[in-house]
Amino acid sequence: MDSLQGLLIGESLATARERDTAQRAARIADDLHEAELDGLVAKFAAWRQQMEEALTDSRANGSGVVAQREALLKEIAKIDPNNWLLNKPNRDRIYLNAYDQRAAEERANRD
Repeated sequence: MDSLQGLLIGESLATARERDTAQRAARIADDLHEAELDGLVAKFAAWRQQMEEALTDSRANGSGVVAQREALLKEIAKIDPNNWLLNKPNRDRIYLNAYDQRAAEERANRD
């Protein structure tokens, strides 16, 4: 009985050590995973901030361009009331041609 008891106690100790080792390994893995997630969250937050700033700059730039266009159109109307640029479809055609060309260049560079 003593040898059987000793064997069972030895196996129980070995099992307990293995369980403790596995739990420690799991805690270390969890800590590493949390640290990795924290790093990813920080990178995402920084990226988001950059995108928000870029969007703000883009919107502000667009507002500036609109203000310039309106001022130029008023001056053109004073100087030459029949100027072809005062016709919105003509301006739209200029815009769309430039937009399409730039978009095609950007897509070609991306691919």
